[in-house]
Amino acid sequence: LRGIAMERVAGHKTLVSASSADVEFYSLLKLAPATDKPFDTRSFSVHEGLTIDILNGGYPVNFDRTKNATPDNDIVLTYSLMYLATMQAVELLSTNQVEGKMYNLERTSQKHLLEKWVELKVKAGEPVDLTPEKQAEIIQYSTIENGEEAPNVWIEQTIPAQAQKEYNEIASAYHTDATQRDDRKYLFVPSALSHLGDITGKTVADYATGSGYWARLLKKQGATRVVGVDISEEMLKIAQVEEQKFSEGIEYVWGDLRNYTSAEKFDLVFAAFLLNYNDERSALFAMCQSISDSLTPGGRFVTLTPNPDKPEYDGSKYKYSAEMLHGKAEGDPITFTNFDNHNQPISFTNYYWSKATYEEALRSAGFTSIVWHPLIVSEEGKQCFEAGYWDEYVQDQHIIVLECSK
Repeated sequence: LRGIAMERVAGHKTLVSASSADVEFYSLLKLAPATDKPFDTRSFSVHEGLTIDILNGGYPVNFDRTKNATPDNDIVLTYSLMYLATMQAVELLSTNQVEGKMYNLERTSQKHLLEKWVELKVKAGEPVDLTPEKQAEIIQYSTIENGEEAPNVWIEQTIPAQAQKEYNEIASAYHTDATQRDDRKYLFVPSALSHLGDITGKTVADYATGSGYWARLLKKQGATRVVGVDISEEMLKIAQVEEQKFSEGIEYVWGDLRNYTSAEKFDLVFAAFLLNYNDERSALFAMCQSISDSLTPGGRFVTLTPNPDKPEYDGSKYKYSAEMLHGKAEGDPITFTNFDNHNQPISFTNYYWSKATYEEALRSAGFTSIVWHPLIVSEEGKQCFEAGYWDEYVQDQHIIVLECSK
C-alpha cells in the first residue's frame, strides 16, 4: 500500500494478502493489536473514518511465482487446503450450486486432510505440535463469519450419479428380485450373521440399505437402534413403505456415503455391497473414513462384497453374472447382472479394486483388524436343493464377507 494516502481513504475495507511476507500491509499491521492466534482476522481502526480487516493476517503462499518467505515443506498443508478449495469451487460451479454467496471450506474435508497431514508428519518422524483440540481450533478459525456451509461436493460426482441413477431406475425390480433370491437367503444371510455375532442391545447402521431388507433383519437380531442410509431416493421410498407396514422403529436417511457425516456413533456398521460402487480411489478412501467416523471406539464394520480375486463370474445356474469389459485395472467397471424369476436381467455397475487397495483404504481410516471370510451355506439351503447344488458357488467364492474393527 506504499504511496497510498490512507488519510484520504474512508469507510470499512477488507484486505487479503497475496504475498508470503505481508509486505503489502507491513505498515498497517504495525497499527493492529498484537495476537497469538495466527488464523485470526486482524481488525483495527486506522483513523476515525477508516476501519480495516486484514483476513488471516496475510498468506504464506505467493501468487506471482516469486520465492515464498516460508520453506515449502512448512506450508504443504496450506498448498493442500488451496487445492481442496479449488476442487470444491470447481464442483460448485459444475453442479450449478453457486448463488453468489460466500461459502466456507467444507469442514469434513478439512478434518480429513488435516488428520492425514499429521499422520504423514508422524510417519516421517517430524515434530507435530498439533493436538486434536488444536486441529479443531484451526478448522474453527478457517470458517469465514457469515459464510454459508458449502455442500459436500468436492469429490467427483460420477459415483453417486451412476449408482443413484441406476438404482432409482431399477428400484422396484431389484427389490422384488432380491427378496426372492436363493443365494441371499441361503448364503448371504447365514454368512453375514455368522460374523455379526450377538448384536442384542447394539446400535447399528445399515449403509447402502436399499429397500431396508438388511435393516429389518438386523432389527430382528436384537439391535436396539437401526439406521438405514442410501443414495437412491426410490429405494428409500420402498424402505419407508415397508417400515409403515411393520413399524419396526427403523430410521431411513438419504446420504452419500463417500462423505456422509453421521449425527451419532454406532457399535456396528453393516453393508451388503457398498465399497464396490467407488470408481475413484479418493472416493473409496473417503467412504472408508466416513464408515470409521460413524463407529464408536472399538466398533466394527462388516460387509458383503465381491471378491477382488474373482472379479468375473458366469453364474447362470444361480441367476447371476459379473463381467469386466475393459480389462482388470484398478477402478475398471464391472457389469453385474441378476436374472429374476422370469429370466429378465437387472444390471448395475460396480468397480474393481484389489484387496491391497481395500485394506490400505480401511487402515488409513483407522481400522486395525481386517479379515476376509468365505461364504457358507445354511443347513436349510443344503436341504432345499439336491446334493452339491451350491458347490460351485461356494468353491468360486465370488462373494465374500469382509470384517473390520477399530
